[in-house]
Amino acid sequence: VQLEAFVATDERYGVLVVNRGLYVEQVNLAHAQLSRDDELVVLVGYDKIVQILDPQYYTDRTRALDELFRRARFLVAPRGEATRAQLETLLAKPENRAYGGRVSYLPLAPRYLDDSATMARLRSAVPGMTEAELGRLLAPEGAALALETGAYAVSPDAAEDRYLWRSAWIATLGATPAWSQVSLPGMKALVEATVEPSARGQSLRSALQTFRAYPEEVGGLMSLLGGV
Repeated sequence: VQLEAFVATDERYGVLVVNRGLYVEQVNLAHAQLSRDDELVVLVGYDKIVQILDPQYYTDRTRALDELFRRARFLVAPRGEATRAQLETLLAKPENRAYGGRVSYLPLAPRYLDDSATMARLRSAVPGMTEAELGRLLAPEGAALALETGAYAVSPDAAEDRYLWRSAWIATLGATPAWSQVSLPGMKALVEATVEPSARGQSLRSALQTFRAYPEEVGGLMSLLGGV
């Protein structure tokens, strides 16, 4: 969702969703969307190129990697303390030499070396984190989604877990078409009401946990939401 929101602002970008684990499979799917003259360049971190070259992921490593590097070339960005020398050493191994011409080192400024999805998740979980602060690691759409949903926040009390109750509301709203007949507040308001440290919040949480899509349950939730 956040990627689609991000690329919608620039016609040069697009999103391709794949459900394959190996890069050779992903690259083949991507190639099907390109013209014959387009070159596919894949940007990865150093840890990922190590994984791509690891024989444990293949039944026929040579065949898979021959096809992969024939169809795409790779730019490898350093991660953490990884260096150009480490990449060169990796590619100099006898089993990897054939692919060295299709792999290039992408130098990064030191300030970016520790940037990662893991770091973005950790920072998203920091209490009081703002979109502006998180924006150094994520696009505005990604920062807004992470903070709005509370997906990476660690809540010691389930009653305060915004992501948990957001998921519960999504399941509840999808359980019956009866919701289309009523006027509901937005998701943010639904979640805020549900995590309230009040009798209403407790009642909403209980109702969501036991919801079975009976008409009277829809009415009960609507009564609890009065004034939201």
